[in-house]
Amino acid sequence: MKKSKNAAIYGQCEEEQPIRVILVSIGSPTHYALWNELSCETLAGDLRGFFGSEVKVTIKRINREEGINEVLGYLKEKPTDILGLSIQPGSLILVDSFIKEYNLTEFIENKRPLVVLGNQIPTYFPEDMLERIPEGIIVRGEGEKSLRGLVESVKGNGKLRDVPNLAYRNNNKIIYTETITPNLKNLHYPPSTDTVHEILKRGGNAMVQASRGCPWGVCSYCTRKSFRHGKRWEGFPVERVIENIRDLVEMGITEIEFCDDEFIGGRDQKRVHRIEDIANGIEKIRREKNVNFTFRIFTRPDIIYKENDNEGNDKIRTMLLRLKEVGLVKVYIGIEAGCKSRMNRLTRGMTIKEVRGALKTLKKLNIGIDAGFIMFDPELTLEEMMENISFFRKENLMPYNQWPFRPLIVNEGSRIKEKLDKAGQITGKDINFIQYFYEFKDRNIARIAKIVDEESRPSCFLFYALKTISKRYFDPDKKDEETILAQKYVEEAGHIFLDLMDELVRNIKTASEEEIKEISNNTRKRVKELAYKVASDVVEGKFKDIDGQLKNEMRNYGIEHLLCPSA
Repeated sequence: MKKSKNAAIYGQCEEEQPIRVILVSIGSPTHYALWNELSCETLAGDLRGFFGSEVKVTIKRINREEGINEVLGYLKEKPTDILGLSIQPGSLILVDSFIKEYNLTEFIENKRPLVVLGNQIPTYFPEDMLERIPEGIIVRGEGEKSLRGLVESVKGNGKLRDVPNLAYRNNNKIIYTETITPNLKNLHYPPSTDTVHEILKRGGNAMVQASRGCPWGVCSYCTRKSFRHGKRWEGFPVERVIENIRDLVEMGITEIEFCDDEFIGGRDQKRVHRIEDIANGIEKIRREKNVNFTFRIFTRPDIIYKENDNEGNDKIRTMLLRLKEVGLVKVYIGIEAGCKSRMNRLTRGMTIKEVRGALKTLKKLNIGIDAGFIMFDPELTLEEMMENISFFRKENLMPYNQWPFRPLIVNEGSRIKEKLDKAGQITGKDINFIQYFYEFKDRNIARIAKIVDEESRPSCFLFYALKTISKRYFDPDKKDEETILAQKYVEEAGHIFLDLMDELVRNIKTASEEEIKEISNNTRKRVKELAYKVASDVVEGKFKDIDGQLKNEMRNYGIEHLLCPSA
């Protein structure tokens, strides 16, 4: 422990005090908090487990402007050694406001904490973040080893240059320290549960991470491998995973999302056996706590079903049935493309037949499905788009994905970003969302993408708020009338935009400007009619809208007058 520099101020005898760490998650103001703050909780659990009473860790969350003063007030009252900012995509408007107010804040004895910035934006844009906070220290990638080293440094037991994964300024020069990805087998301490009480208030599910990375790891748009400094899939110790789940269940959580990039880790017997161990641990918790515990996992279609591997497919089906016995209710699979040429271009490493096989397997096992799908990419052709739409309709994907018009997001750290850069197709960047803008090769696709964006943008946050409500639980038996109604509305909205794309792709070459305008106007009318129905249900009390999310987005959409009973 360190000796308190503030003991005299408080009239106390000088004594050893723990290193005080506050971890602040700064999120997008347009992203509604639905889950626990797992990034910060993971680091808090590791620090508390590793250092014991030598550290005191607090977690705060900022999703709105009013959260800034709360955190700064806490910092003024509680002298802090390390202020860790977990900067999520879309949060820079709040980050800049926080920095401005932080720089104006007077601290006791002018003792400012060591400011540490982590998560995706600082990892991929350290120079930009150090422009905002020149005295800050950037953690690039996974942060357990880095935070341990920073605590030791504050204690006087080490130097910054010896702490891995850092970027910081020294004499106007940015210093980059050695990059190291922790071995997950050595991370035994489970995440804390500091923010779980927030989701218990409104009903919802907690996030758990059983592994990191992906066993494939070469999809052209993926950033996980670069974030992990080249490492692919690794699993946490099963005991850590089960302890984390037990902690959540004891707090009252009955449903979790395994937010792993890929939950299983592959099809080999070693990976399957590990999942069976996790299932056994979950079963024990369910029995001991007498709780209807359910969960969702993420995996790849070709892990569920592989061509020409009947024996492996049988093993995976058996494993899925075992997981279903202990609470598996939904599986998220990344489909992403509905035709062979796009599957190859995205380097997905699987076939359309394997995607269809995975969907068929899950349906046959009566396990719920969520699906990722990317409609637009820089090299998309009209023929490929027709195939995408046809596949989406034929496989009836709308219940599994209500956002059928998603474009490919080109992020820093992905291989496709490098490719587009070399081809001169990058037109700009937005570090707030870690993304780059690009040109479409096909001018007709570019025109369609622009129309779809123009028609979907005004209402997207309204339907996003509804989607948030619909995702409150994955288990259909736990869904109430509100979540079912929200699901119905987001599916209806998805069909409107799927119809729009269908009409555009069939007519874009031959239709006149007036005919294209008529297609757009028809879409706008259908969206407004649907929004009016939502407003009516809000007035009738069919949506509780505890946080006022729906009403706020209706105001933004321009239909707030419908919220007045006299209207």
